[in-house]
Amino acid sequence: MRKIFACIVVVVVALATCFALVGCNEQEGGVGEMEKNLTIDYESDIGLYFFNGEGEYQRYREDISVEYFDKGKPTVVFFHGWMNGSDLDNDICLHASSFAPRIVEKGYNFCSMDYCHHATNLIALFDYIWTGYDNSHSIACRFAKEFAVCFEGYEQEVRFVSHSYGAHSSVATAYLISNMAKQGIVDKDILPSRITFADPYLGDILTSVGNYKIGDTIENLGEAINERSTTEVLADAMQYLANEGVVMDVYGGMPFAYDQFLTNDEQRREACKNKIYDASTWTILTGLQEKYGMIGDIHMLTLEWVFDSFFVSEKTDGEVYFPTASLSNEKMIELKGKLYNSTYVGLDVEKDTLFEVSRFEQNNEE
Repeated sequence: MRKIFACIVVVVVALATCFALVGCNEQEGGVGEMEKNLTIDYESDIGLYFFNGEGEYQRYREDISVEYFDKGKPTVVFFHGWMNGSDLDNDICLHASSFAPRIVEKGYNFCSMDYCHHATNLIALFDYIWTGYDNSHSIACRFAKEFAVCFEGYEQEVRFVSHSYGAHSSVATAYLISNMAKQGIVDKDILPSRITFADPYLGDILTSVGNYKIGDTIENLGEAINERSTTEVLADAMQYLANEGVVMDVYGGMPFAYDQFLTNDEQRREACKNKIYDASTWTILTGLQEKYGMIGDIHMLTLEWVFDSFFVSEKTDGEVYFPTASLSNEKMIELKGKLYNSTYVGLDVEKDTLFEVSRFEQNNEE
């Protein structure tokens, strides 16, 4: 009887240890099994919209016209940011239609991952994108599913371009796609080759004030947020994607967007900032800042600078290259971890001059 009791105790202790280890793994960011159902929710307006050369758009469907989606061409996928509700006017894909014709003319498909009618709550937007939305799937999860269905078997390059809070929706989408590939749900080849950021919103000030508590886990992945700030979640995902071979280039115009985070914890701030910089190539548009100031119009002008930079010749000084959207992925990856300034006082990328600066000296100045 004593032997039986002792065996029971051993089994109970072993099970308790296993559960404790599982709990520890979850707390350290372990992930769970992701949903395999890739059915697209066409009842929702959150989704993938393709543009033709006239700036007209169609939601992705299996039978979408080649006028909108030519599988023989590379694709640019645009991710917008926060939207002022008064600007929506019951339309979708705001801003995308103004950039689409030029990108299509250059030989790309152009589409927008659009959620603009669901992007007006700036304080809760991180949760909508990462941890869940409306008691259902997160925006990034919905994007990842529709993207996976659309680009299954696609053999051309896919490149993400994001603006402002689109930094979160683009990175979260790519992060989920990569994890879906690791679990065999999708093919790894559909992971975007590059993410270009126009004035990314990296700040955490909106969720760090007012006692707002972000969600506990990344939806459909089960990865614990733990005590990370919204910026740290993004930084970890960027580092992960960089390690997976995704090229990332960042162009900053409004410091409130790209540099306002972890202001009350200098040690965590520096660790987070170094992680973001190490994963990507950075350019600060100092010329635009001088002409237009540090807040306001410069935020949209940075997006215009990025799209304009698709159409300029590669900027080079002999064998030294400088970051623009037109620089090849192969050359851009060689610049990873570096910081540049662009100095032209105005919006003319062809005339702009870029030069490398020490990111560590800049950090100390700030």
